[in-house]
Amino acid sequence: MFDSMHNGWAQQDYAHYQREDAREAREAAIDAAIDWRLDDLLTASFRCAKDTIESAINSIADNAKGEQDQLNRYLLQIWQCRDAKPDSTERKLRDYAVSIVAQIMNSAIMEVVTKEVEDAESIAFDAWLDSPEGRAWLEAEEFAEVSKREGYGHA
Repeated sequence: MFDSMHNGWAQQDYAHYQREDAREAREAAIDAAIDWRLDDLLTASFRCAKDTIESAINSIADNAKGEQDQLNRYLLQIWQCRDAKPDSTERKLRDYAVSIVAQIMNSAIMEVVTKEVEDAESIAFDAWLDSPEGRAWLEAEEFAEVSKREGYGHA
């Protein structure tokens, strides 16, 4: 027979799984939005992608990983090898430098796009928390946290 204590645990387990499902759905939505934004950038004109590119360049300049020095080094190398003949060592050096610059830019663009999407999602989530559904969810979260702290149910 189930008594009220077991029913309470079942409700807590169900609520826990619902929260996990919501969290996974949220993460999947963020990943899909990032992929969509990156796909959009692949076909965008410079005018449309200008803000993202500028933000990426600024993030390279601001980070402490030394990417700015590396970027400058390989941009210089590209310029130095600008007149390289096909199948020459200079052409291989230029191609390598281009790949390094592309990797640095890719990393910075990914960082900028991820931050943009997460910030937009956070704003939308905050707005949802102000809705009746969001307030009910938040109250359930607070109830579950207090229940755990007070020793009711299982962790």
